[in-house]
Amino acid sequence: MSESGFSPSKAAALGILGGIVYLLVAAIVVVVGAVSALVGLPLVLPLLGTVAGLVIVGVLSIVFSVLLRRQPELALFWGILLVVLALASLSLEFGGFVVAFLLTLISGILAISGKLSPIVAAEPKAD
Repeated sequence: MSESGFSPSKAAALGILGGIVYLLVAAIVVVVGAVSALVGLPLVLPLLGTVAGLVIVGVLSIVFSVLLRRQPELALFWGILLVVLALASLSLEFGGFVVAFLLTLISGILAISGKLSPIVAAEPKAD
């Protein structure tokens, strides 16, 4: 653990939790789509794309977070991917009702900032 308090396991845990929330939101959207289909509302086809997107983003968030935990030396790379994934998810049900978006974004930011802080600390100080 570095001086900044960075731990790949903290960032990975938040990313995995964000991925799980994305998958839960996808399940909720499926239920809403099924109920709307039973009632006769034409909402099913637009929701299928949203569900597919949420599942893809959720699975990728979990995969990137697990890889962040297993390969902490690549934390900068996995952190950038998590931030990009979180920003891309904003078009899907408001980023998984915002909770999943924030968890994934914070996970990526933690991974990036934790990896960058030793680089900044390694610069020589001018006296």
